[in-house]
Amino acid sequence: MKAGSHWARDRRDRVWRCRGECSAACNILQHDRFGGGSVMVWGGISLGGRTALHVLARGSLTAIRYRDEILRPLVRPYAGAVSPGFLLMQDNARPHVAGVCQQFLQDEGTDAMDWPARS
Repeated sequence: MKAGSHWARDRRDRVWRCRGECSAACNILQHDRFGGGSVMVWGGISLGGRTALHVLARGSLTAIRYRDEILRPLVRPYAGAVSPGFLLMQDNARPHVAGVCQQFLQDEGTDAMDWPARS
């Protein structure tokens, strides 16, 4: 008897197998039914500590959101608390390298590490 799965109205997986056959992975079909949503999180770490994990629960991350929700309220105070030689490390994601964010970092006197283009 071939194993199969049926998606019923009660959203439970049904598994059919031969009598005495154990629950082998090949007999089970899993589905992710959470709706495809996503949550972005941001956190900062250093040798001296860490920031709280910040949840960006709605929409996509734009340069303005990155500046207003991450750089200004989280990075700026953390940089001041860590040391005068604070160096921000971030990748080359578009919001990170956008002019508005680069200008904010420059105005705040926060140095950012150069990130290789294909790392």
